[in-house]
Amino acid sequence: MKIKVCLKCGHHNDENSLHCDYCASSSFETQEDSSAQKGAILGLYKWIILLIIALLLGGILIFWLSQPAQTPVSTQTQPLMTHSEKHPVEKEKPLQEPNAQVAPTILAPSASSPSSQNEIAPSEKSTPLNEAKTEMALQAALIEIEQQKLALKQAAAEQASSHALIAQAQKTIKQKTQREAHQAAEKKAQRKAEQALIKQQRAFEKAVAKQERADLLEQLALKEATQKKANAKSARKAARQLDRSIGVVTDRHTGLMWMACSLGQTWNGSTCTGNASEHLWSEAVSLATQTKFAGYSDWRLPTRMELHSIVQCSNERRAARLGEKGKPLRVNNKLQDGRCSGEFSAPTIDTSVFPNTVRGFYWSYSHSAYTSYSAWGIFFNSGKDYNFNSSNEGYVRLVRDIK
Repeated sequence: MKIKVCLKCGHHNDENSLHCDYCASSSFETQEDSSAQKGAILGLYKWIILLIIALLLGGILIFWLSQPAQTPVSTQTQPLMTHSEKHPVEKEKPLQEPNAQVAPTILAPSASSPSSQNEIAPSEKSTPLNEAKTEMALQAALIEIEQQKLALKQAAAEQASSHALIAQAQKTIKQKTQREAHQAAEKKAQRKAEQALIKQQRAFEKAVAKQERADLLEQLALKEATQKKANAKSARKAARQLDRSIGVVTDRHTGLMWMACSLGQTWNGSTCTGNASEHLWSEAVSLATQTKFAGYSDWRLPTRMELHSIVQCSNERRAARLGEKGKPLRVNNKLQDGRCSGEFSAPTIDTSVFPNTVRGFYWSYSHSAYTSYSAWGIFFNSGKDYNFNSSNEGYVRLVRDIK
């Protein structure tokens, strides 16, 4: 939504207004209403939040529908198998020494078998020579068995020794691999630290260069702004011309004509003489409509911003802005009331065109937006504006529009 701001009194008017509701001026500046923009932004945020919630609910529903159905667990039991049924155990076979001669087994004669008694009977009549041969064969077989056992023990010892050597070699290789990996990790960490240090140093140098460039640009901008302000002040000062023949000041920059003297003073052709008079705000309004000076009868009280336009500070000056409910805006805990800052000379006005200006409070026509019994004015001892009770008295300087 757009509004029209009066360039003379600063009053906010409707977009379709042709004249200011306050001072009846037709000079406007169209601006966007910030409250409408905030409402539109809040509405947009609300719709975005509702869309996100809808997407989340849709995702949850799709995830729930995509889950497979669980099959019921069968309650029928299967017959258990014993360990022996799963893994049948093979019967152990008797160990047999390699190349060992097996002695013939002599079976005892069975009493129930007459034929076996007849077969064994001849062996009972063996000779001493046969027994000696049998004994020698048994001893030879035992010796060979012992030799085989010894050979097996030696082979086992050699195998154990080779296993130990292999384990020692594997341990040595593992230690060497770990040492090389540790050295490689240390080198990698060192390279990484060096790269990080180089990167940090480059970033620091870049930040220093950036800060130096920013400082230089800031100095140039400050110098340019100072020069611009000085040029603007000189231009505003040059735009004001004092007509000494009738005692009026014409400001081509604002299109206004001012009385060089305050009410109560007299223009003698070169300066203002006499003492300025103080009046109530209502008296000042009435006197403005009744005053005829320099051949003009359309004099009036200036608005708050028109009165600010003739304030001149020899140093810097705060802005003169109003905030919420027509109160002076506060920035960094400082009121934006137009006062001069630092060291400055008083009165805060160009005395070459407004001579003998009183260092006091001058009325404006602008009413206060948050009190019904006060109006704005400016203290020309500091340049600040003030919401003054209309029952108090103040000085008056009249103005008219150049037509």
